[in-house]
Amino acid sequence: MKQKSFFLIIQLIIIAGLVGGCFVSTNIKRKNLDLDLLGGGEQSPCPEPTNKSNNNIPIDEDSKPTTDPEIPIDELYQSAEELNLALIRAVEKKDKEAVIELIKEGADVNTKVGSKEMLLHVAIKNYDEDILVLLFDNGADPDMMNTEGITARYLLGEKKCYELMNKSKIVVPSDRCGEQVIEKTGPVSFAMRLITAGSYYVGENPPQAANVTLTRSYLIGETEVTYELWYEVWKWAAKTRFRMDVKGKEGSNGVEGALPSKKKLEPVVEVPWEICIIWCNALSVKQGLTPVYGFKGPAFDYDADGYRLPTSVEWEIAARGAFNAIRSDTYGYSFSGSNNLDEVGWFSDNSGDTTHFVGMKAANQVGVYDMTGNVDEWCWDFPYHVYPSSDIDPTGENSGAFKVCRGGGFCDKVEGDIMVIGHEICTSPNYGYDSVGFRLARNY
Repeated sequence: MKQKSFFLIIQLIIIAGLVGGCFVSTNIKRKNLDLDLLGGGEQSPCPEPTNKSNNNIPIDEDSKPTTDPEIPIDELYQSAEELNLALIRAVEKKDKEAVIELIKEGADVNTKVGSKEMLLHVAIKNYDEDILVLLFDNGADPDMMNTEGITARYLLGEKKCYELMNKSKIVVPSDRCGEQVIEKTGPVSFAMRLITAGSYYVGENPPQAANVTLTRSYLIGETEVTYELWYEVWKWAAKTRFRMDVKGKEGSNGVEGALPSKKKLEPVVEVPWEICIIWCNALSVKQGLTPVYGFKGPAFDYDADGYRLPTSVEWEIAARGAFNAIRSDTYGYSFSGSNNLDEVGWFSDNSGDTTHFVGMKAANQVGVYDMTGNVDEWCWDFPYHVYPSSDIDPTGENSGAFKVCRGGGFCDKVEGDIMVIGHEICTSPNYGYDSVGFRLARNY
């Protein structure tokens, strides 16, 4: 009797174990990928389904279910923390498809990993270019620091960081950056340089500065607008609907509205911002292009192909040398093309308190001259009150009393920040100054 009872107990234990195992296995309804990402480990093995139904009719192999029914991802993760944890695991496993799916569902690409580092740091350790590009395309910030003060930009290097941030965006190849384009109006020729689109940092204290993305390439004047070019367009405009009461001066010591003389290659000065945009519209119409600015007010048509003032960000990226400077590890120079101001710019110590012919100092990395010194240059923007930490095609604040000038002029001192590339000067747009001119820009 005792022996029979013993065997009966053993049989009951075995049956209970089988039933419990099947109960557990049939209630694990998460996708294998998602279970793994949450650190759930491997599923307990279950018996393989047979290829026959109860009535012994064969099942088509193509129609046989291979996974459990899919559960929506928003039901799998009950909190943002779980979703972000899943993204971290996907990055660690270099699972691109999982990264795509989790980002679509709202996982944070700037999430912290533990208490020491950011997701980008993990992605760099588990290096996969496609995943890094995905993270950058969805807003990952390369300048967020880990607890040791190290950024992803530093780990990658400026050149590689730029390439990855722009891999899916660049239409014009970055190796064309700095290409020269010669344009002509009447008898006057002028050169422009190509600046390729992409993500760059800007601001007064790089690399602790803002990241911005330009979605389109553009041309920028190789030099400041000379009095010769100004006068050619102003003379034409005077016979048309464009009325410019301000005549401009041939450099700081010139005569307002005079015929071009031997100083004609000095920058035009004494031109208010509001007159500059009318002049840009006149040049556009003269060249058969679409004006950028509205005739009944200074509305900015960013899609027009005409001439315009550069935005403050466009100006700075060109002044820094854009991709050419990144490639040569010189993007962080204090002045446009050099850390030695005397090599690239006219300022109080070397100018003799006057403007000079454009293009007499060394060019920067994209072949542009005088972006530091000679004259300050008008930009389109109202200045930012707080510079954005990240922005796409920024054009400044929507309103304000002042406009941005950049670059410093012949009368400015090296002391202080005025001559530094990242510095913005705020100036009334209604007045002209003998130390302020402008430079052309145009969509490419």
